[in-house]
Amino acid sequence: MATHAHELGHHTPPVVHLAEQAVAHARRTPSIIQSYAQAHLAVMQAHHDKHAALTTLTRAERLHARAHTTPGPFTAYPIGASTTSAPKPSPPSATPRAPLKP
Repeated sequence: MATHAHELGHHTPPVVHLAEQAVAHARRTPSIIQSYAQAHLAVMQAHHDKHAALTTLTRAERLHARAHTTPGPFTAYPIGASTTSAPKPSPPSATPRAPLKP
């Protein structure tokens, strides 16, 4: 929820606190999930305190390095998302359409 609020332009301390709570609740989860929560917290902290953000990001990187590498939503990046070229246009519809009448 904090990530969505942040992306909508809400950079207030309560949003940072919400991200901190997510990190606190993730403490007993696998390292990869903790890393994900820490990374999001770092983004929110960057608006207010760059030093805290870098510290949190370092923690996220360490947690990520300790994580198992089984492919999953927190460990794999979709191949389609990694391309830098523009998306290809969709092919035209196979169903012919009648021309519009004036």
